[in-house]
Amino acid sequence: MQGDPDREGQLLVDELFSYLNVSSEKRQQIQRCLVSDLNPNAVKRSIERLQNNKDFVPLATSALARARADWLYGINMSRAYTIQGQWAGYKGVLSVGRVQTLFLGLIVRARSQKLKILCLKIILKCLHIFMILKQIFAF
Repeated sequence: MQGDPDREGQLLVDELFSYLNVSSEKRQQIQRCLVSDLNPNAVKRSIERLQNNKDFVPLATSALARARADWLYGINMSRAYTIQGQWAGYKGVLSVGRVQTLFLGLIVRARSQKLKILCLKIILKCLHIFMILKQIFAF
């Protein structure tokens, strides 16, 4: 079986086996092909060095623990922020999550950066116009 060689990749591989109702006897025989480079020699080496899937159970367990922690964090922080928002007069739900909060921060920073660039362009354009007017009217 081939899947991403990280926690979430292992969890997806194991969930696929569960979904397909693969027996525990067959699961003990499953081998992982960990490919990190797609050139033919690297793939061939990976196929020659198959590893027991059961050796990667800790990765799947770690991914599951992180997913559950993210869920618990999200429901509790969303509830807390929503209550705080309601006390401040906000009439909606404030959704919080480890991943969404990170991406929202990246979006805000990118938007802020775009606004800074836009403002700089406007200032430069105004300076350019000012220099032209200065030449025309000699002030």
